[in-house]
Parts: sequence; C-alpha cells; structure tokens
Amino acid sequence: MDIEDDTTVFATLKSFKSFISLPDTSRNQGEPSPVQSDVLQKQYLQRLELLEAAEKVQSKTQLIQMDQEKRQMEISHKRARIELEKNATLSARDFEVCNTHPHLEVSHTHTPGGSGSVEGGGPRGCRRRRATGM
Repeated sequence: MDIEDDTTVFATLKSFKSFISLPDTSRNQGEPSPVQSDVLQKQYLQRLELLEAAEKVQSKTQLIQMDQEKRQMEISHKRARIELEKNATLSARDFEVCNTHPHLEVSHTHTPGGSGSVEGGGPRGCRRRRATGM
C-alpha cells in the first residue's frame, strides 16, 4: 500500500467519523440503542487512533531506513574518494620520480601499497629504458 492509498483510507475514515458524530434524529427499531451506539463509536474512534499511530510508526520507520541507506552511501562515497585520492597521489609521485630520473620510463603496472621498485630496480612505477640498438 503506498502513501496515496493510505491518505485515501484515512480521509474516508475521518469522513466516516464526522458522519458518526452527527446526531441521528430518526431512530428505527433495527438500530442499536444510544448506549450501544456510544460504545461502537468509542471503539471506532480508538481503532482510528490506532491506525493513525501505526501510520506514524511506519512513516518513522521508513525515514530511519532511508537515513541508514543515506549514511551507507556517504560512507561508500567517502571510501571511494579516499581510494581515488590515494591512487592520484601515487600516480603523481611516480610521474614526478620518473621525470626526475630521465633514464627511467613509467610502467603502467601499479601495485597499490607496494614498496620499493619494480622491473629493473627503479622507483615504483618506473622501469629502466631499454637500450635501442643502432
């Protein structure tokens, strides 16, 4: 059931509540006595209040769930941003090292969190240039 259906149901119930609270001038023999009518009206009002309370609880539960999902997305986004910044920093550092050591060339085989050197003893992300035979 969605919110529009809930709104329609509650609008109908409130309309019925106001109808019940109107004084009935013509009482037939088949209708309940005024005492029975009062009891029924009180029961109806109690049930209406319970339905309204249940709607509030459901609404709050949905808000809490949406808030938890939002927090999870924020945490995930933050982790992704940190990882991206970390990789960008490593790439920038590798680029700078390779530019300061012209005898090395950039190797596109990054090992995040790796240490030291790869391929030929140069700094991480760089490798020695191969000699070109003439």
